[in-house]
Amino acid sequence: MQTQWEEQFEGDARRAVQAVIDLDSNERECPACGTRFAAGPTKCPSCKLFIGG
Repeated sequence: MQTQWEEQFEGDARRAVQAVIDLDSNERECPACGTRFAAGPTKCPSCKLFIGG
């Protein structure tokens, strides 16, 4: 079922739906824009997506 759901997306959208956010990691990657940044901020420094934490 997961594979069928992911197949409807292409490119960046597919990467975003496959993203896993580890809030305990030392580094994060924004699922919206792909920016990597050190853990701490609750928003992506690039696109301002709320990540949580």
